[in-house]
Amino acid sequence: GVTVVGDLIFLLNSFLGGALPTAFALKALALLAVAGAGFGYFLADLRGYWQAHASHANLAALGLMIAVVLSVVLGFYVMGSPMTQRMLRMDAERVTDLSTIQYQVLSYWQKNEKMPASLEDLDDPLMYFMLPSDPATGTSYEYELKGSLGFALCATFEKESPTEMRGEFYPESYGIKEGANWKHGAGRVCFERSIDPALYKPITTPIF
Repeated sequence: GVTVVGDLIFLLNSFLGGALPTAFALKALALLAVAGAGFGYFLADLRGYWQAHASHANLAALGLMIAVVLSVVLGFYVMGSPMTQRMLRMDAERVTDLSTIQYQVLSYWQKNEKMPASLEDLDDPLMYFMLPSDPATGTSYEYELKGSLGFALCATFEKESPTEMRGEFYPESYGIKEGANWKHGAGRVCFERSIDPALYKPITTPIF
């Protein structure tokens, strides 16, 4: 009973808050169906229904087992295997790391009026920034200069991104052309960027 009520509360709260992803909704509905069926079976047993209808009890038990198996199969079909979900999370972390590095490159150019020669130039413990590394392999991300205001950031991804990723994990990046486009395929992918000096000018005077 607590499981069913709690699931309904989270489902309703997410729906009213406008944050109800499809995967979350399907998981909540699957949990509600399985827990609700089990709870209903238990309530019927308290009233002695299954003792009076033994054949119905066997059918109900069989139906519940089928529902559990179907929910597991549908879960894998909709969301993929746990390994697939892990790879997607690793790819999301890689994009977040590259977005952070991209911002640091822009900040470095504003402060020094030149592009960093390598990623090591961005590593500054006093500014509480440590260069991120690949979450799975621990290797450093790749950085390459492309002219006076251009650069490329490269990483190796495990899965292809389903859409052009924007939003919470793929934030907008103003002042950099194509700075918010993190669409990628599987394997090594490079994102070429170019700083727009009309939007972000060098910081030459300290601000007090």
